[in-house]
Amino acid sequence: MTRKFNWEKKGLIFCAKYESEWSKTHSALPTPVLLSPERLRIFYATRDIEQKSRISYIDVDPVDPARVLYVHDKPVLDIGELGAFDDRGLTSSFVLGSGGEFHFYYNGYNIGSPARYRIAIGKAVSLDRCNTFRKAHQGPVMDRSIADPCGCATPFIIFEKGIFRMWYTSFYKWEWIKGEAEPFYRISYAESRDGLSWDPKAVCIDASGDEGGIVRPTVVKSDRYYMWYSVRKKTGYRDQFNATYRIGFAVSDDGLAWERRDSESGVAPSADGWDSEMTAYPFVLKMNEKLLMFYNGNGFGKSGFGYAESPI
Repeated sequence: MTRKFNWEKKGLIFCAKYESEWSKTHSALPTPVLLSPERLRIFYATRDIEQKSRISYIDVDPVDPARVLYVHDKPVLDIGELGAFDDRGLTSSFVLGSGGEFHFYYNGYNIGSPARYRIAIGKAVSLDRCNTFRKAHQGPVMDRSIADPCGCATPFIIFEKGIFRMWYTSFYKWEWIKGEAEPFYRISYAESRDGLSWDPKAVCIDASGDEGGIVRPTVVKSDRYYMWYSVRKKTGYRDQFNATYRIGFAVSDDGLAWERRDSESGVAPSADGWDSEMTAYPFVLKMNEKLLMFYNGNGFGKSGFGYAESPI
């Protein structure tokens, strides 16, 4: 028996004012971490005028995430040094830890040619409850490989039976489409003993038909494994309503073999407003007797991020 989730949209939480030199557009990839019963921190990625991404955060009330308690006024993670895997920018993905030490897994970018960019997964560490971070290594913890020939990104991690289990986005090819180099990506799975060295194991959810990208998995484990992600078409996804990102859904008994049930995802575009054209980049967090889904709306995060609730 597959559990049913009844999502109720609660609205927009935050859209940066874009008044800073380092923040001119986008509030993308909301990444929550519960710091206390009174404070939920949500990291997000924002871009400067050159489209270089940096990470900052807001704090909200866990009981009422629409109530913003604090807006940080500077990046908490900045772009890497020249030649590093994140010298064009970085975006938020997942924070693992509690108590005195938190590990922030993020996406680092380089400019590419003729493929427009390359992407890899980095890690930063905080010893002061996510107030400041230092990059753990100058290089990535996961990069292009035999399993992921064109890159990897957006990890989601569960520690289970002594193993770190990661679901992530695997970039597997680029194609020329209407004169534009376009990336193709899917959801894959990897394991680690230490959270640093990762062994890719399987492709979990592959693109099919006219799909071009499946990205940003988020997994909840209860009676089964439940995954939400965003999926787009291979063309027209920037500006055509029926091709842009939608939130998909899948179920699994072991976290490896997944059954797609996208029609049951429960969060579709609204009739109007900030998420009327697109729903993208979900992150689902279990909170007491309910689930919270944080997600982006129109323009890949230009319109900010909001949330929906479902009973467990």
